[in-house]
Amino acid sequence: MSRIEQSYLRRIGALPDEARRLLLVAAAEPVGDVPLLLRAAERLGIRADATVAAEAAGLIEFGPRVRFRHPLVRSAAYRAADPAVRREVHRALAEATDPEAGPDRRVWHRAHAAVAPDEALAGELERSAGRAEARGGLAAAAAFLRRATELTPDATVRGARAAAAAQAMFEAGAPNPALALLAAAELGPLDEALRARLARLRARIVFARRRDGEALPLLLDAAGRLTRVGDGEARAAYLDAIGAAVFAGRMYDIPIREIAEAARSAPCAPSPPRPADLLLHGLATWFTEGCTEGAPLVKPALLEFRRAAGTSTSCAGCG
Repeated sequence: MSRIEQSYLRRIGALPDEARRLLLVAAAEPVGDVPLLLRAAERLGIRADATVAAEAAGLIEFGPRVRFRHPLVRSAAYRAADPAVRREVHRALAEATDPEAGPDRRVWHRAHAAVAPDEALAGELERSAGRAEARGGLAAAAAFLRRATELTPDATVRGARAAAAAQAMFEAGAPNPALALLAAAELGPLDEALRARLARLRARIVFARRRDGEALPLLLDAAGRLTRVGDGEARAAYLDAIGAAVFAGRMYDIPIREIAEAARSAPCAPSPPRPADLLLHGLATWFTEGCTEGAPLVKPALLEFRRAAGTSTSCAGCG
C-alpha cells in the first residue's frame, strides 16, 4: 500500500461512523449516482447530513455526481471496510437500484452481496456482460464475467466462463488479470478445442507483455493444436505468429519464412474469405515466394479491412 493511500486511510478512520459508512457506499457505487447513493444510505440507517462531514474532510464532493478527491480515496475506503460490511452495502445498493432502469448495476451489486455460488446470479452476470460488450464496454464485460466465474458452482461451466473472462480481460487491456483467469480456466474439465484456444490466448498475452521472440513457439504450438482439432481460430493463430515474427524478427533473428510455411498448413478459409483470411494468405505467400507474388494478395486484404472499418478505400498509390 502506498504512503498516499495510507494517509487517506488515516483520514477516513478519523471520520464519524456515519460519514465513514457513507464514504464506503460511494466507493461501492461505480457510477457516482447521488440519488441512488442516498437511497442506499437511508436503507442502511445513515442520515443525509453525513455528507457534510465527508465533504468537510476534503475527501469527496456530492454534486451532480459523486467525485472523490483522488482515486485512491475510493480504493482506500472500500478496502478498509470489513467484507461483511461491504456485502451489506452492496445489498442496500441493489435494493435501491431500479431493476428496469439499471438491471446491470443491480445485478452487479447483488453479485457482490452474495456469499456463496449461485448459478442463477452467475447467468445474469453473463447476460450483463453480453450487453456491456455490445455497447463497447470491454472492461465492464470482463468484470461481469470474472464475477460470474466466481459464482459458478459447476466446474465445467466455471471453466468456460473463466476462459471467456480471460479473453475479455485481455481485450480490455488487462493482461495480468487475464492470466489469472486463464489459469483458473485451465483447472476445469475443458475439451481440446477450448484448451487449444486458451493456449493461443496465453501466447498472445506473453507477446503483449514482452514483445520479443518468446511468444513465437507458443503461438505456433497453439496454431498446430487448433489445426488438429479443426478449429477455425487456427488461421488467426498463424496470423498472430507471422505478426509477432515480423515485429521481433530483426532483433531476434527469427526465421519468418519457416513460420509462413507452417501457416500454409492452416485449415481452409471459409467462403467467402474474411479480411484476416486474405491477409494470412497474402503474407504467407509474401514470405515464402517473395513480395512480387505476395503484394498483389495483401492489397485486397487491406482494402477489405478498410471497408469493414467503414473508411474510404481511396488512397494515394492504390490505383
